[in-house]
Amino acid sequence: FTATGTTIGGKQNLTLVGDEDFTLGTVAGGTATVVNASEATGIISLTTTTLAPTVTTGTGADIIVVNGDDVHTISSGAGIDTITITDTKATSTFDAGAGNDNINLRDTNAYVVIGGDGDDTFTADAASPGANTGIDIDAVLIGGSGSDTLVTGAKSAGALTLSDNANFAMSGIEKIN
Repeated sequence: FTATGTTIGGKQNLTLVGDEDFTLGTVAGGTATVVNASEATGIISLTTTTLAPTVTTGTGADIIVVNGDDVHTISSGAGIDTITITDTKATSTFDAGAGNDNINLRDTNAYVVIGGDGDDTFTADAASPGANTGIDIDAVLIGGSGSDTLVTGAKSAGALTLSDNANFAMSGIEKIN
């Protein structure tokens, strides 16, 4: 299934199952809409905004982009997943589950990211190449088991700023590049 966008009723949820790949595009629903693909084994690819704040995926190599000023609860299950956080609100939680996951951190709010089992890479960077500013992360990063890495500044001309952040913390991250 492939779509550039998926609209769900404001009080409805979307459940995906099976071994097929699902490309949902930008998912729109209501503030309580849930996308549940925990039983899916194919690749789930979607962008969530303020209108689908809760997403759970299964064992595929999932791709999730979070781009909406809302409290999100994202759990990507097992697999080599990619989660990109461009806009979210404080108290959001992101759990990449088991697998060698890639988590891209581009939002400055206070949120929690759990890498889970596997060799995960947390990349704190500007959204666009050559940006003049660095990134100011106020997240709690939890690596989990495996050899986890924090990568900073690959695209931006600026540095990673942590000095004025009350919430930033790291646990279980073995390397900083």
